[in-house]
Amino acid sequence: MIANMKQILLEEFLTTKNARGDNIETLGSSYNIWAEVKRLSGSRVDDQKKQIGLTNVFQFRLWFNDNISLTGNYRITYDNRVFTVQAIEKENENNFYWIIQAEALDER
Repeated sequence: MIANMKQILLEEFLTTKNARGDNIETLGSSYNIWAEVKRLSGSRVDDQKKQIGLTNVFQFRLWFNDNISLTGNYRITYDNRVFTVQAIEKENENNFYWIIQAEALDER
Protein backbone atom coordinates (compact mmCIF):
# COMPACT_ATOMS: atom_id res chain seq x y z
CA MET A 1 0.00 0.00 0.00
CA ILE A 2 2.79 2.46 0.83
CA ALA A 3 4.31 2.11 -2.65
CA ASN A 4 1.03 3.23 -4.24
CA MET A 5 0.79 6.46 -2.23
CA LYS A 6 1.10 9.76 -4.09
CA GLN A 7 1.23 13.26 -2.66
CA ILE A 8 -1.82 15.43 -3.33
CA LEU A 9 -2.82 18.94 -2.32
CA LEU A 10 -6.28 19.49 -0.82
CA GLU A 11 -7.41 23.12 -1.05
CA GLU A 12 -10.56 24.47 0.55
CA PHE A 13 -12.51 27.30 -1.02
CA LEU A 14 -14.57 29.68 1.07
CA THR A 15 -17.26 32.05 -0.13
CA THR A 16 -16.92 35.58 1.22
CA LYS A 17 -18.30 38.97 0.26
CA ASN A 18 -16.17 41.71 -1.26
CA ALA A 19 -16.55 45.44 -0.61
CA ARG A 20 -19.51 45.67 -3.04
CA GLY A 21 -21.30 42.75 -1.40
CA ASP A 22 -20.63 40.31 -4.23
CA ASN A 23 -19.84 36.69 -3.35
CA ILE A 24 -16.28 35.70 -4.20
CA GLU A 25 -14.34 32.49 -3.64
CA THR A 26 -11.17 32.71 -1.58
CA LEU A 27 -8.63 30.05 -0.75
CA GLY A 28 -8.96 28.71 2.79
CA SER A 29 -7.00 25.85 4.30
CA SER A 30 -4.70 23.68 2.24
CA TYR A 31 -3.14 20.33 3.13
CA ASN A 32 -0.35 18.30 1.52
CA ILE A 33 -1.32 14.69 2.18
CA TRP A 34 -0.66 11.20 0.83
CA ALA A 35 -3.32 9.23 -1.01
CA GLU A 36 -3.75 6.19 -3.21
CA VAL A 37 -4.68 7.42 -6.67
CA LYS A 38 -6.64 5.36 -9.18
CA ARG A 39 -7.95 6.41 -12.58
CA LEU A 40 -11.57 5.33 -12.91
CA SER A 41 -12.47 6.52 -16.40
CA GLY A 42 -11.68 8.90 -19.19
CA SER A 43 -13.82 10.04 -22.09
CA ARG A 44 -14.35 12.79 -24.62
CA VAL A 45 -17.05 15.36 -23.94
CA ASP A 46 -18.75 17.82 -26.25
CA ASP A 47 -20.09 20.77 -24.32
CA GLN A 48 -22.79 23.18 -25.50
CA LYS A 49 -20.20 25.41 -27.17
CA LYS A 50 -19.33 22.51 -29.48
CA GLN A 51 -15.84 22.24 -28.04
CA ILE A 52 -14.37 18.83 -27.46
CA GLY A 53 -12.36 18.09 -24.34
CA LEU A 54 -11.27 15.15 -22.26
CA THR A 55 -12.80 14.33 -18.92
CA ASN A 56 -10.93 12.19 -16.42
CA VAL A 57 -12.41 10.73 -13.25
CA PHE A 58 -10.02 9.64 -10.51
CA GLN A 59 -10.46 8.06 -7.11
CA PHE A 60 -8.36 9.29 -4.18
CA ARG A 61 -8.18 7.10 -1.06
CA LEU A 62 -6.76 8.93 1.92
CA TRP A 63 -6.26 8.27 5.60
CA PHE A 64 -8.83 9.78 7.94
CA ASN A 65 -7.59 13.02 9.55
CA ASP A 66 -9.43 14.72 12.44
CA ASN A 67 -8.02 18.12 11.40
CA ILE A 68 -9.75 18.09 8.00
CA SER A 69 -13.52 18.40 7.64
CA LEU A 70 -14.00 17.29 4.04
CA THR A 71 -16.81 18.89 2.05
CA GLY A 72 -17.51 19.57 -1.61
CA ASN A 73 -15.76 22.93 -1.19
CA TYR A 74 -12.38 21.30 -1.70
CA ARG A 75 -10.38 20.79 -4.86
CA ILE A 76 -7.47 18.43 -5.36
CA THR A 77 -4.23 19.17 -7.17
CA TYR A 78 -2.34 16.09 -8.33
CA ASP A 79 0.26 15.68 -11.08
CA ASN A 80 -0.12 19.36 -12.08
CA ARG A 81 -3.86 18.84 -12.66
CA VAL A 82 -6.76 20.34 -10.75
CA PHE A 83 -9.70 18.09 -9.83
CA THR A 84 -13.16 19.07 -8.65
CA VAL A 85 -14.69 16.84 -6.00
CA GLN A 86 -17.74 14.88 -7.13
CA ALA A 87 -18.28 12.54 -4.18
CA ILE A 88 -16.87 11.90 -0.70
CA GLU A 89 -17.56 8.77 1.32
CA LYS A 90 -16.05 6.76 4.13
CA GLU A 91 -14.66 3.42 3.05
CA ASN A 92 -16.92 0.68 4.44
CA GLU A 93 -18.47 3.30 6.76
CA ASN A 94 -15.48 3.25 9.10
CA ASN A 95 -13.25 6.10 10.21
CA PHE A 96 -9.99 4.91 8.67
CA TYR A 97 -10.19 5.99 5.01
CA TRP A 98 -12.03 8.52 2.89
CA ILE A 99 -12.75 7.77 -0.75
CA ILE A 100 -12.96 10.89 -2.90
CA GLN A 101 -14.12 10.76 -6.49
CA ALA A 102 -12.97 13.79 -8.46
CA GLU A 103 -12.95 14.95 -12.07
CA ALA A 104 -10.38 16.86 -14.08
CA LEU A 105 -11.33 18.61 -17.28
CA ASP A 106 -8.19 19.18 -19.29
CA GLU A 107 -6.31 18.37 -22.44
CA ARG A 108 -4.64 15.14 -21.23
